[in-house]
Amino acid sequence: MPCTPSQLLYTPKHTWAQITNEGNIRVGVSDYAQRHLKGMAHIQTDPLGSEINKMEPLGVAETWMFMFDLYAPVSGKIVKVNEDLKNDPLIINEDPYGKGWIAEIKPKNSLALEQELRALLSSREYNKWVDKSEGRLRE
Repeated sequence: MPCTPSQLLYTPKHTWAQITNEGNIRVGVSDYAQRHLKGMAHIQTDPLGSEINKMEPLGVAETWMFMFDLYAPVSGKIVKVNEDLKNDPLIINEDPYGKGWIAEIKPKNSLALEQELRALLSSREYNKWVDKSEGRLRE
């Protein structure tokens, strides 16, 4: 069973969302995804200031074997990226819910954010989804 902190919300595309003290949404990949992305070689995100929509790619994770799109759990503007990943992308494998976060998104507005967050999966729902779809990381 993958590790999925209960205070986070998840997408079926294996990214998580956490509200920061500033009201941004911090985004990373789930433990399930990082286990399948061993040998992380490179993380590329869209540039700061890029507008993204929920469930659209905000970047790409590259391993030595394949590329994996990183999907935004909410709509908004990329306001911060984890610069540490440029020098050491393996941080994602070591600490996917802490130091391995990927980007922060400033939500478009609070009403839209509230609706988008309600549509995300709880830890329990995400674990059930992973159990049903085991082996389909790219889905």
